[in-house]
Amino acid sequence: LPPKIIIQSNILPQCFQSFDTNETAVDVIVELIRLYPSSNLHNQPLVQQILAFAIQLPLERLLQPSHHYNEDLSRTLCRIFTEIGESYLSLFIHQPQQGSEMLLTKITLCSSIPNRDISSMTHTFWYRFVMDLEQLDDYRQRQNLVDLYTPHLLHLLDICMIH
Repeated sequence: LPPKIIIQSNILPQCFQSFDTNETAVDVIVELIRLYPSSNLHNQPLVQQILAFAIQLPLERLLQPSHHYNEDLSRTLCRIFTEIGESYLSLFIHQPQQGSEMLLTKITLCSSIPNRDISSMTHTFWYRFVMDLEQLDDYRQRQNLVDLYTPHLLHLLDICMIH
């Protein structure tokens, strides 16, 4: 389907509204992220709509001390943000913007989830992220991105030391 059709439908709002109670909604979100990567310019309106919904997901509440830890919700959110990171990697490398740092913060939060089975979902993203940074030919662009993302990478190192 062309991205325009998905944008015009109610599928994204419905899936994001029911992500915490409906596993099928999460499967749809993840498949849409995979099928419409940011590297294809025709997908940009859909990518932006997905990001607008995803940024509002309540990831931070998973890390607050509570005796009501919800493993399923943690896994669901980590799955969504990790897929966004992997499928939208070009946004971090070739089109960095303010939203890129917010997404990296969310993925870093996923990496810090105490359950290693869940937090390890992010490992492939981090590997690909660093490899793509290293493969940039333009030294100035690479250094600018390294400078921009250094706080996130340092936070990731701290998380790795704790885990």
